[in-house]
Amino acid sequence: MLVPDLHVCITLLNLQNEVITQLADNEAWRAKVLDKAIGMRTKHNLWEPGKFVHPYDACFDRNGDIFFAEWVVTGRVSKLVKVG
Repeated sequence: MLVPDLHVCITLLNLQNEVITQLADNEAWRAKVLDKAIGMRTKHNLWEPGKFVHPYDACFDRNGDIFFAEWVVTGRVSKLVKVG
């Protein structure tokens, strides 16, 4: 199961609801995103490749790739391709 967290990461759980991993979990980036003085959600020029801002919805496709949408001013949908 995928659990998007508005605080910059997506958590993957197994069938027993145990955490497998957290994608893009980074304390320094989280602090920057949540800093209201910076206003990261509205400043796409500050977004960094490979780092989430505010993921709020996610799903797997039939290949096991992950699509997720972010709650940012322009909206943003990204795809993470399963390797292996």
